Amino acid sequence: VNLYEVLEESHDLDSLRTWMRFLTERERYIVEYSHGLSESGQIKSLREIGKKLKLSSERVRQLKTEAVKKLHRWCAF
Repeated sequence: VNLYEVLEESHDLDSLRTWMRFLTERERYIVEYSHGLSESGQIKSLREIGKKLKLSSERVRQLKTEAVKKLHRWCAF
């Protein structure tokens, strides 16, 4: 599951942002910056995100995957 599939299911970006409020702050940061959904529209690499959060890029990837799966489940309703 990727974020673009979730976006299709949620029907619009506003709905997706509503569901993103239920993610943890860390999950939300990872999803926003890895997909350019932050207010700045900036996209950061997993390495950059990991450096900011003091996590390995692999752990950031794992958290991103988990967060997107959560959004997918929530938006399916």
